[in-house]
Amino acid sequence: MNLASQLKAARRVSVPIIAISTPDPAQTIRMATAAINGESPVLVWDLANGLTGLNDAGKQAASEVDAAGTTGSPVEVFMQCQKLKPKSIVFAHMASRFLNDVSVLQSLWNLRDPFKTTGRMVILLGASFELPPELHNDVLLLDEPLPTPDELRVIVDETTAAADLDC
Repeated sequence: MNLASQLKAARRVSVPIIAISTPDPAQTIRMATAAINGESPVLVWDLANGLTGLNDAGKQAASEVDAAGTTGSPVEVFMQCQKLKPKSIVFAHMASRFLNDVSVLQSLWNLRDPFKTTGRMVILLGASFELPPELHNDVLLLDEPLPTPDELRVIVDETTAAADLDC
């Protein structure tokens, strides 16, 4: 089963916390949003920009929480996420770097039950994940592998065609 199918299945059963090992977080966000979004508010968080909306519903959701206070603070972003509307999806960049901090673990774990009951989801993104024991049974681990040679060929063909190049 490919990653998009796994995300759709997780969304159907209200999995609240997912960690995706990915070599390309931006592409993973595009694929995941296309696979599971619908009309849900979609937001993204990173250390530099804080919590921001990716679609109109996500921008509205970000304006309804204290998104300004989430720059540089994974704990603060997870606390603000508790205020998001049902069905919201939040992508967290470089999340694997923060999972050794007990306050981050607690604030993330605190999302589990409220997110499960309201269809909200936080998707942790990182190069690789080794979950601490406290989260081991509460986070669905998924992996997005590098493209296969055939997939790379399609990407190159599409790129060269879009640029009107002969190769």
